[in-house]
Amino acid sequence: MSLTASSSPNTMKINQGKPKDFITLLKPRVMSLSIFSALSAMLLAPGSLHPFLFLVSICAIGLGAGGAGALNMWYEHDRDALMYRTKSRPIPTKKIHPNTALAFGIGVSVVSVLLLGWASNWLAAVLLFITILAYVWGYTIFLKPRTVYSIVIGGISGALPPIIGWATVSGEISLMSLLMCLIIFMWTPAHFWALNIEQMEDYKQAGFPMYPNVYGVQKTKYQIVFYTVATAITTMFTFLIWKGSFLLTVFAFAISIWFIYQSIQLLNHKLKPMRFFIYSIYFLFFIFSLFIIQFLIKCF
Repeated sequence: MSLTASSSPNTMKINQGKPKDFITLLKPRVMSLSIFSALSAMLLAPGSLHPFLFLVSICAIGLGAGGAGALNMWYEHDRDALMYRTKSRPIPTKKIHPNTALAFGIGVSVVSVLLLGWASNWLAAVLLFITILAYVWGYTIFLKPRTVYSIVIGGISGALPPIIGWATVSGEISLMSLLMCLIIFMWTPAHFWALNIEQMEDYKQAGFPMYPNVYGVQKTKYQIVFYTVATAITTMFTFLIWKGSFLLTVFAFAISIWFIYQSIQLLNHKLKPMRFFIYSIYFLFFIFSLFIIQFLIKCF
């Protein structure tokens, strides 16, 4: 009797968690990128959705990203406990039990796919399912613990939301949505390897074979420059064939050149990795904002 009474409070504390802990499991920052990039594609795509279904669809895409994030935290919770950057997450701090996180992640993922299929079409829903599977099984479980190129190969999962968003409205996959996806795919290694340099000891402690830990900081910086240039070229090519506003195209070219310049500053030790990491977020935000601005121009 006393054993039950003494263990009950801890059990409830671990299994229930607070709403903010479950929100943390969803990785809101990753969700916001998925929602923003998918929204950009949804606004550009030909066709239309009822405003309510449009809202439900974008929420479903966000929930899909969140469900994948929760499953990522569930699988990596032992390693998260070893890293300074992640040790305060809900599972390592025992705010949420791993089994609860697993059930939550699966539940949110399933709901997101079914909800998107209902609100838009099943092509978009299948693409969302593939994205979740690619992130959880392909990147988290298979690639990340095994190869320095996990960010490159696994980056496809984070790059798919524009294709999903486009398919949600149009019911098809287009060249434009593929190019929007390619921008994010090329951007991802430069973005995350800058963070990896900043957090080298953390990743070493957790046993992840990240590029800077295996090949060194300077070689990683050369790779960052390469992928930054690739991102800029992809971006400029996209705006050229898209034939949007001339002024927006000029802005896209200017931002792309600025991004390359920042990577060279990083290579020459004139810019800290974390600063480049932040700049890379600005770059992607500004580029996809241009797509939304073009939509607004057409509306008004």
